[in-house]
This record gives sequence, C-alpha cells and structure tokens, in this order.
Amino acid sequence: NLSAPYAELFTNLRFKVQSTVSSFKEINYEKYFGQNFAKHFQDIGIDENHWNFYELNLKNQSASMQAQIAVHQDYPRISPLFALSVNWKHERNFLNDEAIRDMEREINLFKDNFMFHEDVESGKSLRRSLSGLGKHGLSEKNYDILAKQVNHLMICFDVYLESEAFYLNDSEFHRLKLFPNSVRGRDRKRPYSYLANKDLFLQRMLIDIANE
Repeated sequence: NLSAPYAELFTNLRFKVQSTVSSFKEINYEKYFGQNFAKHFQDIGIDENHWNFYELNLKNQSASMQAQIAVHQDYPRISPLFALSVNWKHERNFLNDEAIRDMEREINLFKDNFMFHEDVESGKSLRRSLSGLGKHGLSEKNYDILAKQVNHLMICFDVYLESEAFYLNDSEFHRLKLFPNSVRGRDRKRPYSYLANKDLFLQRMLIDIANE
C-alpha cells in the first residue's frame, strides 16, 4: 500500500484529503529529464552520480498529477526536488501554468508547512505545520521530509483543483477546503499555505499578515 507511509500524517486533520497515490516507482536519469516539465532542473547540477530518481502519480477524480522526484544521496540534509505536471482538461506544468510553478516553489522551497518550528521564547509549538497533526508527534518526524513533501503535495493538488474549479465555475471539484480567495493577484496565486490555528488556506503573500 504505497499511500500508507503518507496517510499516517493525515491523522486528526480537520479536512479530508481527496487526492490519493496511484503509483510510486524508481526511474532513471534519462526518464526523469525525458519529461519536458522537469528540464528546468538540468541547470542546477542534478546528475545521475549523486541523485536517485522517482516518479509519483496522484489521482483525484478525473484529474491526475505526475511528479518527477530527485532525491540526493545526502538526503535528508538535502531536500528532494519535485517537478510537477497536472492533467485536467489539458496538461498544466511549469512551462504553461503559473499556479503549477507556484506549487513547485511551495513544495521545494518553503518548508514551514511540513517542518517543525519551536517558539524558543514561549516554549510552544507553532501550529503552522500540517505535519504537526500526525499521530507520531511532530518532533519525531522532522527527518522524514520526503513523506511530508508528498503529504503537502497531495493537499496542494486538492487545493489547486478546488480553487480552479471554483474560479471556472466547474462542478466537478467542490470547495471542501476553507480559503477566502480561490485566486489572488495578477498571477492568480493559489492558497497553498495552511494556517492551522485558523484552519485556513491562504496565498503565501498573506501568511505573514495573518500571523501578525
């Protein structure tokens, strides 16, 4: 059951994750970069001597996502990199959809949604992270960044489809997550960032404002 290692982190969430893992397999360097939507990673030094490559496929009703994942041999010190392609009505990826580029940044660059943060002054755990709601306890799972990235990716896939369907007035995906704005700004940013203490999904530009 490929979804089991990731599903355990979803315990006690106040919303249901609709996306599921349909397959996860190891691939080679040629297949990883054989996908056009992964070629933008070629210039950052990913090579077959120091990286391993995987393909993850997600499913949500008629929509699917393919994620090409590069995992460095020095994992978890170096975090995995995800290249994403969504197929719903047409193919959407880094090359043609700013919302997918934004999702890649959310998974690859911003760790505050799936890493543990401790407020040193107050000694309290910050309820910013989705991974904080797992049954194993957050501090015990900090090393498992790949599982956390996959968890957050599944949720981002939900949010992308729900916000896109809401924006397009499409009835296939109902708005099951709580977000004030389906899109925001000229580049139509999506609410990928989760503010757990308010149970809200917000655009990243609004997270700092909400935390003030």
